[in-house]
Amino acid sequence: MGNLVLNKNVIFSSDSFMPFLSSRAIDGNIDTLSRWIGICPGSMIVDLGDAYWIDRWVCYHMNSVGWDDRYCNLNYALYGSLDMKNWTLLDSVIRNTTSVTDRKIGLSQWRYVKLFSNEGLAINPALTGFVEFEVYEASIATLDNLTLSTGTLNPSFDANTFEYSITVNDTVSNITVTPTGSSDKIITVNGVVVSSGSASQSINLEMGVNTIGIYVTSTQSEIDVAYTITVNRVVNLYLEKIDLLYSGKGYSNIATITMNHDILEYSDSTSISAMRVGVIPYVEDDGVTIFVNGQEVSNATPSNSITFLGSELSIPITVTKQGYTVTRQYIIDIQRE
Repeated sequence: MGNLVLNKNVIFSSDSFMPFLSSRAIDGNIDTLSRWIGICPGSMIVDLGDAYWIDRWVCYHMNSVGWDDRYCNLNYALYGSLDMKNWTLLDSVIRNTTSVTDRKIGLSQWRYVKLFSNEGLAINPALTGFVEFEVYEASIATLDNLTLSTGTLNPSFDANTFEYSITVNDTVSNITVTPTGSSDKIITVNGVVVSSGSASQSINLEMGVNTIGIYVTSTQSEIDVAYTITVNRVVNLYLEKIDLLYSGKGYSNIATITMNHDILEYSDSTSISAMRVGVIPYVEDDGVTIFVNGQEVSNATPSNSITFLGSELSIPITVTKQGYTVTRQYIIDIQRE
């Protein structure tokens, strides 16, 4: 894969000696005039323009273009960052004696890279001198797309994002995965080979958490890739919303509460003129049983009116499903004002 720092933007550099600016070390020219000469310790930071997976870096020293071996840099290191604030040491070279260092590093993803020299040229450690600095994108066997027979991946598919999740209802008992990749890719789903663009074998889903592994290799890539999809199969007992039907002598009003999956208790206020309230529940999934204040109520159907005995009223709403012991109970607190 290509050199990611080539002619990119140097967003920081230690003091340099004109005309040998740090930008000359990433211009692709390996000759005596195209080099960076700077104060040591010193560094240069390059913005790659996006986050890339990298696994190799190369440094050309002045003794690679005609100077003697005393013009190699001694101690230097490569750092990576995604935000320009937090930096991770990726590799370091100690007591270098060569004219070119070409090194593999562990696969990692970065937006910014920093070349840091803490002991410069062997002939003068207070100066650093790099002819060329290169960082290479990793050759990894990524997919072009990944879809499911049911639901949508979270987050949305990106070739360089390797972990996904999805939640499905208990009515979904199996699922298939359709991976898409170039012709050089060999793709397996849970250990079974799948052709690009074709659905995988049907994968049975247990209640709770299920893990699907997609492994990709390639004859044209050095690094294999593993994608993971976590499928959470749950009983959907969620209410989408409720309507509150207030009534009293010469008074009527309707209030709607939109429900949140993470919240079980809600509140509302109404006029002191309200004497009764009915509840219309709306569920996200059919096939459940709803109880409002102990009375079984069908989806999108009003309950019996519940009478206010004072200024406050709490209404329990319970959602269950036949064959399952799990229930979900909501509380609606109403204040008359």
